[in-house]
Amino acid sequence: MKIYLAGPMTGHKKEAVIEWRSQLWMQLHKDIKVVSPFRDKPYLDKGVIQESDQAPDCPFATSKGINGRDSFDVRTSDIVVACFLDTDKPSLGTAAEIWGAWLLNKPVIMIADKDNVHVKHPMINEACKHIVGSVDEAAFIVNSYFGFNTGKGKSKGL
Repeated sequence: MKIYLAGPMTGHKKEAVIEWRSQLWMQLHKDIKVVSPFRDKPYLDKGVIQESDQAPDCPFATSKGINGRDSFDVRTSDIVVACFLDTDKPSLGTAAEIWGAWLLNKPVIMIADKDNVHVKHPMINEACKHIVGSVDEAAFIVNSYFGFNTGKGKSKGL
């Protein structure tokens, strides 16, 4: 059981974009593995993440390295969770990951405000099985897909 945590990075500080990932991970059943595009990228630890961030000593800092590993993560994950909270700019990388998951018939859960540009885009909207407004709702859905119930006022029965 593995999920991939997608979401905009450019123009944000690392702390801001890993916050929702940490919140989600804390609410998931212990047997669900979580992978993030931030792993093994220490060069992203400084300041605001820029589009042109490159680190010659990191195999995941080039466009080929980023695309290779992120597409591997989408292919080998059971579910993709994409969060667009606190962002209003289109995220092309996250859109590509959503569409990749959709093409592979993997469930995509989008976390976004109802007015977010991604929610309104017909191709991204249709590629998502669930569009929710909070990390809590996304965690409940992920746990439910794998047969784990959170007991937060939702149905526990068969």
